[in-house]
Amino acid sequence: MTIIYWQTSRNSSPITDFILSDPNAGARVQRVIDHLEEQGLGLLGSNELAPMNQKHTYELRIKYNRVEYRIIAIIFKDTAYLLHAFKKNQRKTPKQDLLTADKRRARAMQELGIK
Repeated sequence: MTIIYWQTSRNSSPITDFILSDPNAGARVQRVIDHLEEQGLGLLGSNELAPMNQKHTYELRIKYNRVEYRIIAIIFKDTAYLLHAFKKNQRKTPKQDLLTADKRRARAMQELGIK
C-alpha cells in the first residue's frame, strides 16, 4: 500500500511533525504506519486499524507507554492518505481533532474525486 502524508498549504506535514515531536513514541507510530504500508487493509481486525463511521475512513491505533495515539486516514485504491494525528488523552476523541480530520478528509476526497 502507498502511504501519503497530508501536506498543508505551506508544504509542511502535520503527521511528520507529530512523529518527530516525541522520538520514542514517534518510532512506535512509524512502525504502525510501516505495518499499514506492508499489509494494507489486511491490518483490519488487528488492534492497529479500525474503520470509522465515514466511507473510506480509518483510524490507526497506536499504544506506547500506556498512552494512546491516533492517526485518521482515508484508504482508497491501495493508497492510505494520513490526514491527522493526535494523542488521545480521554476515552472520547476530542471534537477539535475530529473537526480537523473531517475538514482534511473532505478536501482530500474532493481533490481525489472520491465519492
